[in-house]
Amino acid sequence: MEVCIFDQLMLVKNMGGKEKVALRDLLKERKSILDSMFLETPAELERLSKVNDRLYDLTQKLYSKTYSLYVALLKTGFDPEFDDDIMLDGTLRFLSDLNEDDDSVLAMEEDDQYGSDFRWMLGLINSLDEECETYPCARIRTSYSSRHSPEMTAQELGLANNLDDGISWNHIGQFNGICLCHAFFELHSSSNLFSYPDILRMNDF
Repeated sequence: MEVCIFDQLMLVKNMGGKEKVALRDLLKERKSILDSMFLETPAELERLSKVNDRLYDLTQKLYSKTYSLYVALLKTGFDPEFDDDIMLDGTLRFLSDLNEDDDSVLAMEEDDQYGSDFRWMLGLINSLDEECETYPCARIRTSYSSRHSPEMTAQELGLANNLDDGISWNHIGQFNGICLCHAFFELHSSSNLFSYPDILRMNDF
């Protein structure tokens, strides 16, 4: 099957409300099936650890960048004659162009055992994202306040990552003791349609 992200986007955009609900239900069932099939081979657990570490690092950078931008804004100052409301909103999410040379979805040795075209399916799920049906795995936002000053710390400004405190978000204790970060947890949460095998093949955030 030739993958075309434009066709997938148009497929979703042209669907009616009931069709989108039905599609989401089917994708939820797919997620449940793939999770139940998850092999947890040594290669998969190694890849899971790498994706988890990458998501944690990117989350830290997201918080750091948002804090730096907000401090710069506070130093510039609020212009009441021009500025109405100033908000910073940073998000971290999986991206997939699915061009011919795209490497946003990696192949793994176990692909055939799951019987899923991961590139096409991840593209389809991402197409739903255009319809606000999937959600970022990390998000930080703040609005300008006159009570804030550039000398305040990220913690004081509410821009510190308090979700990753060294306690795993994997509450069922699998995956050989890997400490799952909050972003990985959110990617697999009930709000999203990604299975564990899907997340392992993600390579662009």
